[in-house]
Amino acid sequence: MTVTSSLHLTSTLLKVDDFERAVGPRADFHWGKGDHAFSLEGRHLGRFQSNSHSQFDLFEGRGLALEDALEACATGLGYLRDVFARVRGAGGTAELHICHPIGASVAGTVPSALLNDLEDLGLDVVFEISRSDPERGESPDVFTPNVEAIQSFLQALMDADDAPGVRLDVCVKYRNDRSVYEQWTPNRPDAFTDYGLRDPGFGSGPVNYSDIEWICVPAVPRGTSSLPGYLSKFDALIALCADMSGVTITRREVTFRTIASA
Repeated sequence: MTVTSSLHLTSTLLKVDDFERAVGPRADFHWGKGDHAFSLEGRHLGRFQSNSHSQFDLFEGRGLALEDALEACATGLGYLRDVFARVRGAGGTAELHICHPIGASVAGTVPSALLNDLEDLGLDVVFEISRSDPERGESPDVFTPNVEAIQSFLQALMDADDAPGVRLDVCVKYRNDRSVYEQWTPNRPDAFTDYGLRDPGFGSGPVNYSDIEWICVPAVPRGTSSLPGYLSKFDALIALCADMSGVTITRREVTFRTIASA
């Protein structure tokens, strides 16, 4: 069977940067304390994250027994013993998630001594069930975005955010990336090209239109002291993009999901 594993670190005191410096690689999925909270479907939940969380994907093993997967994790993560102690000492959690196919039994297949070794390392083991089939090897479809629709929404976003005062919160979800990034409105008149946004894009470098999955502007800003000015810009955005393709407006958010070209 195919088994995947991932390391999950959560804390109200430590930050994502702390986790990444300790573990080494960049997190494959993360959020920070105070970030806007979203559902798996990309809906704004009307609240902010109360902690920081990072997930590091470890490996995917085909034809691998659960016991072998756990032994590999126990060996490979041994160097992080002090990190796990620091996370737990700060009131956080350090978890090893093992995902296995539906129908595979865990009972009786994992020696208790091995689970005790992982616990001594400072890890809680969480077993999950996968209903997908990673062995099918299907390649993702190539997405060709409707450039005109993206540019129209981005122009509305720039126009709404152009007035003086607090800037709109702009949350961007990139295709094939599980995390949501809190960035800001492009503010260069020459930002648009035929293929994407010039550097700095949303603030972290150039952005290809085809990489954008959705853009969300929450109705509530992170800084509540600036609420009146923020709401004025939010209302302006609603007025500018209410009839645009790909735009959904609710009391919690304005969301643009990239649509394919005709």
